[in-house]
Amino acid sequence: MCGLWIFNYLQAAMGGPREAGAVEQYHQAGKTFFEVIEKYQPEYVIVWGKRLWNNLPNVGWQYGDDIVVDGYPVATGAYLLSNGKQVKERR
Repeated sequence: MCGLWIFNYLQAAMGGPREAGAVEQYHQAGKTFFEVIEKYQPEYVIVWGKRLWNNLPNVGWQYGDDIVVDGYPVATGAYLLSNGKQVKERR
């Protein structure tokens, strides 16, 4: 499948900009996140924001080598799906 997909990790509306979700919202969102990547099997997932980075599930996560973008280190890795496919991630 080609193209760009946008997925809002938290499945709840926030009250305003830069508002953090509750711990339970991040936990519930992780379940939905895995359902989506298992179904659509994207090649890459790009994560925007340190807060989300810090709240993503570690289940099935494998760290990769950092890359440098515009002089800044960017963490990489992949989620391993049930069929053995890796979904690469840039955080």
